[in-house]
Amino acid sequence: MAARDRFELALHCKACNISGTADVSEDDHPWMRHPGFGVDSIPDDFRVTKASNYRQKTEIICVRCGTLVHPKAA
Repeated sequence: MAARDRFELALHCKACNISGTADVSEDDHPWMRHPGFGVDSIPDDFRVTKASNYRQKTEIICVRCGTLVHPKAA
């Protein structure tokens, strides 16, 4: 089983002006086919609508207004 790198992503909805931090992780071995990205915890104001093994393809929205949020490294 691969070891996991754990880090935080800063979330901010530009429409509602709410912010939060998601705890995420991914496999840390470069020879694996995909990084196995996963959202471990996310604030109640945000929701994962499309999960993916890749951070760039994972979609997170604001629950209040439905706006797509673009996470940034915290």
